[in-house]
Amino acid sequence: MIVDFIWHVIYLIYHLITGRMKFDPATTIVPVPSDITNAIQNMLYFIGLAKTKPKFARYNYIQKFDYWAVFWGMAIIGLSGLILTFPTQASIFFPQWSANWIWEVLFTLHSDEALLAITYITIMHFYAEHLKWANFPMSMTWITGRISLHHMKEEHPLEYELEFKGKSDTRNP
Repeated sequence: MIVDFIWHVIYLIYHLITGRMKFDPATTIVPVPSDITNAIQNMLYFIGLAKTKPKFARYNYIQKFDYWAVFWGMAIIGLSGLILTFPTQASIFFPQWSANWIWEVLFTLHSDEALLAITYITIMHFYAEHLKWANFPMSMTWITGRISLHHMKEEHPLEYELEFKGKSDTRNP
């Protein structure tokens, strides 16, 4: 998994440097200020205080959190896991004065991040990507890279508007 993570980071850096990937606030996976207002409006809609759902672009705030949680998790679990797996080799990087407590800190970081990841995946990710009625038993978008026209209109209306503004709906649903 660490190799896959490193490959993904290299892939992103390469595409940014070569210009094959550009930052566009409407289609980016990077959190933008509108994600905060979308999250608030979405919660108000869920409890009945807003009449309309927010319009999401390519990624909604939950999908962005899912993506970026992997970076945070890989940094914490990956690095602490490597250090805990090879303590003798890793000990040369720590000063002598930290020898009494650094291993407990690393173990706590590793286990608490794992618990946080499992809890989040079990509650939020499984609902948003698998158990939600529109996606059940799972969204195939992550496998095929395709999304139906109906699902795009429903879940990502801003992306739909950007993609098909002024065009007729010739895509198969």
